[in-house]
Formats: sequence, structure tokens, C-alpha cells
Amino acid sequence: MRWFVFISLLVVVSGLFGVDSSQSAEAGKPDIQYKEGYNLNIGSFGGHAALTTDKTTVKLGETFTVDIRFFSESPGDYYNTYFNGLIPVPAKLAIFDSDKKYLGDLIEFIGGSRRRASSHDWTYIPSQCYVGTFLHPFIAGYIPSQSRYKLPDGDYYLQMIYNKTFILPRPADTDHVAVWSDKRLDRELFRSNVVKVRFVK
Repeated sequence: MRWFVFISLLVVVSGLFGVDSSQSAEAGKPDIQYKEGYNLNIGSFGGHAALTTDKTTVKLGETFTVDIRFFSESPGDYYNTYFNGLIPVPAKLAIFDSDKKYLGDLIEFIGGSRRRASSHDWTYIPSQCYVGTFLHPFIAGYIPSQSRYKLPDGDYYLQMIYNKTFILPRPADTDHVAVWSDKRLDRELFRSNVVKVRFVK
């Protein structure tokens, strides 16, 4: 009898505090809120990022390209500016839906070879200068880490969200740079502007 009462209570408590099955698919997705871009301003590091695309209206299944640039507003510092998939990238390319809900990271690492970072992966940017790069073409309607799912047509928002890896000291300057598993490196530092794109049928 006692076991029956205990199990009954356990079922009730589980029902009150359990996770809704409709939310289970979202459990592994970071809780990233939409917000406007803001500048980097921490210690000696300062500047802003500008995001553009070659197309603002793209047919589903066709490709578009992203241009991301960082403009230095500090006296001059070293930055991990490039998006080399062999080492941890310094930002997420977030995509939000028309309701501004986070859907995923278009440049998320989804497997493959890696290597240790070297001082050559960092770039010195003098004051009032910028460094930029084109990121590989993306397929409208697809998020690489969620390739089984296709987004419907509609309006979407893109934004580069930079993390602490962007200003991490060069490997030549510290031994700690090799500790890529440190979750503190995911700490958000600043964001680019938001770019609205429309995927059409």
C-alpha cells in the first residue's frame, strides 16, 4: 500500500514538474534572445561589426553569401577575426524567424577535423581599420546542423553574435588558449547589425 501511494505521488509530481513533450525538441537549442546590435567595449578592445548579404530576397534552395567586417575603434589589438572551421569560430551566425525566435547557427561546427590554434589565426587591427571576410554560400531555407528540416518561405533575420573567443589572447601569448572546451568562451561580447532576408518559393 505504501509503495502504491509513493508511486501515485511520484506520478503527480512528475506531471506538475515534468517537461512538456512538445518542448523536448527545443531542449538542446541555446536560449538566445533577439536584440539589436551593439558594440564591443571591454578593456582595451573596442569596435563594431557590420553584416551584409549579397541578396535580401532568395529563392528557397538557392544560395546567398554573407560579408562580415569588424571595425576597430581601439588603439590596436589582436583579434580572432576569421571563421576557420578547423579552430573554434569567434561567433554564431544566428538566424531568427519572423517572430524573432532563434532558430539556429548557420556556421555551427557539425563535425570534421580540428587542429590547435596558432598565432597566425589572429589578426592585428590598428585603430580606425577593419578586417572582413566572405563566408561560404548558404542555402536559403536550410540550417546546416538541422539539415533534415527545411524552413518555409517568409521573412528571417540574420545577426553575427560574437563570443569571448574573438578577443582571446594569441597562443603565443598564453597557454590557456588551447582550453577550447571552456564553456566561458561562449560568453556573448557584442553583436553585429541585423539583416532581414526573405526566402521565397
